[in-house]
Amino acid sequence: MRCLATTLGACLLVGCQAEEAPPVDVGAPVETLPLPDVSGIDFAVAFKEQLQLAKTVHTGRVWAGMVASLERAQQGCPDFYLAGEGGGEGMAAGDAVWQDDCTTQGGTGWSGSVGWSSALRLTGASDTPEGQTLDATRTVSGGGTVTAGGEAIWLFDGEATDATASTVSTVDPGYARWTWSSTVRGTLAGSAADGAAADPRAPGGWRTDLSVYATGGDASLLELRGNLYLPDGLMMERFDSFEIDASFPGPGAAGPEDCALEPKGWLGLRDQNAWWYDVVFLPRYDDDLSDVQDSGVENARSVCDGCGTLYLRGVEAVEIGQVCMDFGFLFTEEPVAPPVTADYVLSLHQILSEVP
Repeated sequence: MRCLATTLGACLLVGCQAEEAPPVDVGAPVETLPLPDVSGIDFAVAFKEQLQLAKTVHTGRVWAGMVASLERAQQGCPDFYLAGEGGGEGMAAGDAVWQDDCTTQGGTGWSGSVGWSSALRLTGASDTPEGQTLDATRTVSGGGTVTAGGEAIWLFDGEATDATASTVSTVDPGYARWTWSSTVRGTLAGSAADGAAADPRAPGGWRTDLSVYATGGDASLLELRGNLYLPDGLMMERFDSFEIDASFPGPGAAGPEDCALEPKGWLGLRDQNAWWYDVVFLPRYDDDLSDVQDSGVENARSVCDGCGTLYLRGVEAVEIGQVCMDFGFLFTEEPVAPPVTADYVLSLHQILSEVP
């Protein structure tokens, strides 16, 4: 019986084996795309220009352009009102709004709907060790275009918001600290966009989803995260877009175990042919560090030399080598500074009182 069972089991096993499938012809190997000619690119200069432009992409640009355009408003064009309960898209109850499709006697055209709000709050006392803190916030949202002579003075479609806080103490005159954050998701253009159209790096404005965070006073820090597209104009006559996720330590921000020579994170530039050029510095997040260590690289945090690894289309550009930069310019050349308090004051009453 044991022999019969064994033989039957073997037969069953043989019967279950699948027949071998014939080989599949997948054709000839896909040709490797040739790398672009990068002989004329100074990548250190290119990424520096990217960072200089990124520092200017913030809510202050949107706000200043809106204020400048409102100086062209006339009685009845555009219509102004306060948003009702429930507000509107991107707006809260009580926000000031202009909404219209009209042309003033002076020839300024208004089309769309834009709302804005701002708030200031003062807490604490300056004659205490904790000091006095000023908090301010503002938001612009909606979609609107202001034109004159057939050209856009100010065009914005999206949402922009920022917040700042500053603390001073007369008990400790040497102590002062400020923080500022901004996020813009949308498109900005026009001659009144506070330099967006005049800036040679962005002559036609920009479309973006970019967040900026900065601190100053006792410790300087700059963080940039997001992307930007230039609809008109190129950085270094080659790049039309960038992405970034990086944290840059400035004076007083780097701890004993931190690197003060280079950021944590990466920078990316895209040319007109959709080629991406990425330079990767120190890992910014613990997950990034684990990925690097898993790939066989040891002591990833110890590489602190101001240089990053360059990748073309996700492949390390060994033939080009590393990109080395001095990031001190971020805190010395047109350093980021928080908006002044007056920039956060723009009431509907103030606007209407100045409308002719």
